[in-house]
Formats: sequence, structure tokens, C-alpha cells
Amino acid sequence: MNRFNIYVIRTFVKYIVISELILLAVTMLFELVDDYDADTTMLQLFTLEGIVIPNKIVSMFPVATLVAAVITVTLLMHSGELLGYVSLGGRIRQFFYPFALVSAVAFFVMIAYDYKIYPILKSAYYRYLREDIQHRTYLDGSKLFGLWLVDGNRLYRIGILDLLNKTMREVTEYQIDDTFRVQSIRDTAAIRQDGNIWVLEAVREVDMSGDVPKTTITDEIHERSLLFDDATNITDKRPKELSQLELYRMIRAMNSHGLKATKYEMALLAKYATASSTIVLLFVAVPLGINFSRRYSVTKGALTSLFGGMSYWAILATFKSFGTSAALPPILANFIPHILFITAGILMFKRQERSGT
Repeated sequence: MNRFNIYVIRTFVKYIVISELILLAVTMLFELVDDYDADTTMLQLFTLEGIVIPNKIVSMFPVATLVAAVITVTLLMHSGELLGYVSLGGRIRQFFYPFALVSAVAFFVMIAYDYKIYPILKSAYYRYLREDIQHRTYLDGSKLFGLWLVDGNRLYRIGILDLLNKTMREVTEYQIDDTFRVQSIRDTAAIRQDGNIWVLEAVREVDMSGDVPKTTITDEIHERSLLFDDATNITDKRPKELSQLELYRMIRAMNSHGLKATKYEMALLAKYATASSTIVLLFVAVPLGINFSRRYSVTKGALTSLFGGMSYWAILATFKSFGTSAALPPILANFIPHILFITAGILMFKRQERSGT
């Protein structure tokens, strides 16, 4: 790696840091205003937002990377340094290597962070929100299958909790007396929400309070349950907020029960798509910002590069909607935009090197 590449890396990283700080400040300001409540102190708000500062920094990597790349290329074009580099025999594709290297590091940081650190901070955030601010019991949703919940003298084991469809599978309820003796066991194949009512399907109940156990089988039972209401509203367990490991385990559990896990698969692959977008965006943003013609305009070049990169999210949103509706497999819905942008970027690099512009 030559001195010019090291100089590009230093400039690029500097503007990534500056972009991250500006984006973080603006985001936190808006969230503090939006979350402000008369019953919440400023200390509580700052503590709550402080817990997830690392989450915000990592999630803003793609945007900060795009902005920093646009600024770096624009400055090098305006100063004539990039023109001098090419005039001395440097190639456009070699100029791209420092950007790719930094973005590759960002990719691995995002993946490692989501796997190890994100679940810990996310759990701390929602625990503080529920217990210290809302003064409510925090339901630990560390897993959405094999989940145990307690409601007074009733103990529940939920086989699978699907928050997207507000359903539960393979639910067993144990009713216990004061001496911890089991009075009854109720097995339910599936539970779904119908308005404010929970519908229990294929229910088998064994009454053990008497000398002889009595078994009752019912096709369907309608009842209200605050416990089920709370369990299906665990805010930190929406698919996009689950960690890679949680999503993988949820997908495996649902598939083992013959259930479709398309939305969870979309959320898992979206994590890899988002992390790799730090590289993909640059395949379009960098070449669009390079122009050695006499009619070159710094402002026009920067805006073209920026909007070219931002179009990625519009295209990604379109394909994600296809994936969510099952019109496309999750892997294609998440990565077709990558293929399109990388292909377009390679063609633009080749065209610039061929034409010498």
C-alpha cells in the first residue's frame, strides 16, 4: 500500500468519525424530544439513550460511510490530488482499494457487534425502560421458544411465541396450590388473538385435584389473559431487533414445527445485507464522484455521488417488500440490490479507465 492510499484511508476514516458524531448528535436530540414525558426525568432519558449509543453508532455506519466517501472524493477532486495520482500512473480501481478496505473492516465490526454486544445492551435498555421508567415487570424475552412465564399460581411453558402473528404453539399451563402441588395441567396446541380475546385451540386439560385425574378435551376455548397480552408485546423481540443468534434459533424452532419463518429469515439476512452495504454503496458513490472533464462541477459531482448511493435504500426497500410478501425468496430480496450496484460500479470503473476520464 503506497502513501497515497494511506492518505486516502486517513481522510476517509476522519470523515467517517465526523459524520458519525453529527448523525449521533442529531438523532439523540430528536429522540430526547420525542421521548420526553412529564413523568420522566432528564437523567432517566439521558441514561436510556446512553445505553444504546453504541447501537446507534454501529447502525449508522452505512450512512456515515457513504457521506465520508462523497466528501473524500470531492475534496481530492477539488484539490487536484486525484488528477495528479492518475497522471502519475495510478489506476481508478487502485484508488478504490482504501475505501473497500475500510468498509470491509466496518462489515466485520457490525457483524461481530450484533452477535456479541447488541443483545446485552438491548436487554439492558428495555429492562431500564420497563422497570425504572414505566415501573412495570420486565419480561425477559431472551428466547421465543421454550419460554417459561409465571402468573400468580399458574406456570406456563410456551413452545413457540410468534410475535409477528400474535400466536403461540404448544402451550402447557400448570395450576399449583399453596403447597406447590399441581392441581391441573392444560395442554393447548395453538393460541391466537382475536381482538381482545385469546382463542385456545385443541385443548386437553387434566384435573388432578381429586383422587382420580379427570381429562377434558375441548376444540376451542375463548378467554382473556393479561399474561398473553404482555407476552406478545415484548417490544425488544420484534424480528428486526433480534440478534443473529436469536433469529437463527427462532427460524430453526419454527421450521422444526412446520411453520413458515419467512419474516424472521428476512430479518436475519437483512443484518448481513446492511453490514455489507458499507461496501456496496461505495461501488456507485466513488466512481460517480470522479470526473476529469473541464465541465466538472464540485457541487454536481458530490450530489450525483450522494444521490447515487442513497438510491440503494430505495431499491432495497422495494425488494424487501417482495421478500416480505413471499414474491421473492429472502436471500434474493436482500441481495439483488447488492448485485445490481456492484455490477454497475464495476462497469463504471471500467468505463472510466477505458475512456481515461
